[in-house]
Amino acid sequence: MGICAERAAIFNAVIHGHKDIKQIAVTCIKGDKSKSETLMPCGACRQVMVEFMSPEAKIIVDGVKTFKLKELLPSPFTLK
Repeated sequence: MGICAERAAIFNAVIHGHKDIKQIAVTCIKGDKSKSETLMPCGACRQVMVEFMSPEAKIIVDGVKTFKLKELLPSPFTLK
């Protein structure tokens, strides 16, 4: 598994001191606009979002809609 842009952006923000991210925008240039599931963040990205974002944080998915993180991953793994 490689690393998606979402995780790269989050990790970059975290190493620069931002550990409570309020929102993130996601776009997929190779996705099919008629199939929203091809435009969504992957499971690994959703899990990383849980580590650094609140359940109420906004995930803006280009071509789909704006979600709350808890909608995209309602039962995340956590050690908190």
